[in-house]
Amino acid sequence: MITKSSFKLIIAAAISITLTHHASAADYVIPSDTAPTILVAGDTLTLNAGGAISGGFYTHDGSITTITGGSVSGTFVNYGEMNISGGTFVAIPELYLDSNTNISGGTFDAGFLAGNNADVQITGGTILGIVGLDDNVSLDVSGGVFSGQVNINHASTANISGGTFNSYVIFDGAIVTHTISGGNFNAVGIINGATIDVHGSNFKIDGLDVAGSIDAAAITSGILTGTLADGNTIEWELDNDFNGVPGEDYFLTGTINLVPIPEPTTALLFSLTTLPLLSQRAKKIKISI
Repeated sequence: MITKSSFKLIIAAAISITLTHHASAADYVIPSDTAPTILVAGDTLTLNAGGAISGGFYTHDGSITTITGGSVSGTFVNYGEMNISGGTFVAIPELYLDSNTNISGGTFDAGFLAGNNADVQITGGTILGIVGLDDNVSLDVSGGVFSGQVNINHASTANISGGTFNSYVIFDGAIVTHTISGGNFNAVGIINGATIDVHGSNFKIDGLDVAGSIDAAAITSGILTGTLADGNTIEWELDNDFNGVPGEDYFLTGTINLVPIPEPTTALLFSLTTLPLLSQRAKKIKISI
């Protein structure tokens, strides 16, 4: 039986064998050129509107893939750098082994998978299917729309400062700390000892001010509200009994650290009162020669 780990090793070995027979770097522009099945170190590929990549497609470390349009179907495995600003992924792209993927647009019909120290930055785009992160993935989200569930597992870390999450965002695992400073969330789950730093202001549980850390396992009810750093508000039900109801928050075991920031009105007031004082102080400075 071929396990997930052995499959990745087989693919990596196949790419290495191909690399030894590759004489020089190649630059592909689709649809003008015929799409290859593999990119090796030094190769570049640009997929534009009207182009298509189908069947098996694999990228090696040191290659660069740019997708501005077109469609991708079939197996798609990235080990290199990939920049996506458009196009449609019918298949599920897999991002592995220290790969670097930047997503600013495009549509992912079936979500994506990432693992093995992959680095993923998302500033835009529409992800319709499930997102699965495994094995030390670094995820940075400042935009985009997620219609499917987002699973952050096994020492993967998430830094979320924006974006719209229409399904569950599940934080799983006690090894790392995740950060939320923005975004619009439909439902959040914390399991297996995960830790989340939530940056914002005006935090309350059932209308009463709250600060510091919240032990998810110790609280069986209550509504956590607050304003995130980007201005979006949260309203999370501190329920550690998951019933499988769509849109239901659940906090089984883990920690929520509330990290206070100045509210926008407070910050503005500070600037309005501080700047005149600094200006007056500057006028009193005498220069002597």
